[in-house]
Amino acid sequence: MTFLRENTAVSVYIAALAPDGTHLLANRRLTLDENQNDPFAWTPDSKAVLFSSNRNGTPQIFKQFIDQPLAENLMTSAEQLLQPR
Repeated sequence: MTFLRENTAVSVYIAALAPDGTHLLANRRLTLDENQNDPFAWTPDSKAVLFSSNRNGTPQIFKQFIDQPLAENLMTSAEQLLQPR
């Protein structure tokens, strides 16, 4: 599960859902920078989150594994890249 926390910069957080589905367990921030990081999808194996970020000046597509501190840039373009699936 991913969710957004609204503030001056959107960050990606991850957490486990309680077995009864009523609350989150052990939530933590995945993206550790102060850029606009908008999560959109999980990889099929649920080991990484796909998100767009403006960390390089223009929105680009990134993938970050849930056990890694840094994101991998998947696509770069002069145009804005948003909403990875």
